[in-house]
Amino acid sequence: MTVTSSKLGLWHVPTIVGTFVLANLPRVDVVTYQGRHVPALMAAGAALPAVAPDLQAVGAWTGARLRGFGLLRCAPAARRASVEALTLLAPHAATALGDPVGPRQVETAEAMLQRLAGCAAAQGRPILVARLREDSPYAPAFAANGFSTAAIEYEYARSPRPLSEAPDIEGLRPQEAPDAWDVMQLYRATTPAAVQRAEARTMEEMEQTPPRSASLWPWLGDVAIERHVVADEHGLAAWLELRVDAGESHRLTLMLHPRRHHMARTLINWALWRLGAAAPRAVRIRVREPHSPIGSALETLGFTPGNSHALMVKDVAVRAAEQVRGVVLDGAPG
Repeated sequence: MTVTSSKLGLWHVPTIVGTFVLANLPRVDVVTYQGRHVPALMAAGAALPAVAPDLQAVGAWTGARLRGFGLLRCAPAARRASVEALTLLAPHAATALGDPVGPRQVETAEAMLQRLAGCAAAQGRPILVARLREDSPYAPAFAANGFSTAAIEYEYARSPRPLSEAPDIEGLRPQEAPDAWDVMQLYRATTPAAVQRAEARTMEEMEQTPPRSASLWPWLGDVAIERHVVADEHGLAAWLELRVDAGESHRLTLMLHPRRHHMARTLINWALWRLGAAAPRAVRIRVREPHSPIGSALETLGFTPGNSHALMVKDVAVRAAEQVRGVVLDGAPG
């Protein structure tokens, strides 16, 4: 039976909750949701009108049976859309080892990728990104649907442990709206061109702390976000983004100018202190170069390497008229 895909609506909520929450059937997380909530519940919330305007959910079906769901985020002021989750039902004969792959699973993944690209195009987002585990057997399905690898990202994690006091860092302060231009210059100086193309950052995104999602349900809102900069006589030398999570872990992002590479350990220590003061959770960070000064600092501070992920990017063809937006569902291979 052919797999079809459609956007999830209010009438699909009982099905997705029944299949992926109540029945708790074996599944494959092709793109693992990184938030603090159950992804199926997030998809159910996104299917409700006006509950999560930044999120869209799609489902894949064989007949009346739901075979998987995908979650798409279109953040305000962003040029990109991101695949936040892609979950499939596992084959009947699946084992606990690895990601079970069968013809139906591949067909289901491809159907949802095509639908997600269509949703991104309908929102006027020319870039679609996803983070896929580097050794995922579903990588060929992404490549067949126009995705290419922009970078390999390595994740490090550190279990919670106390820090006695915050390091004193000259020039460290909260980011302010006028810093956005300098932050973008730092981003361009420290980020490979392929990643810049994939992330498609805009000035509006970099202005101060992003607002929480305009969700009607608080549990669907974004985690608290703090942004800090370090300035010296030459301009901005570092940028820190702290995502304070009430769930499993906090997340840290660090951009560091080459002239301040020696500050990597001190800045990470300060971030650990700041996050630890919020709640005793594990801290996770992604780096593209594990042997860089940041990667070396992480190892000396007790971070341990975890999974590596491929940052995948697809160019989505969007055709716009003066007041009417037309959508081309086929993405151009990137």
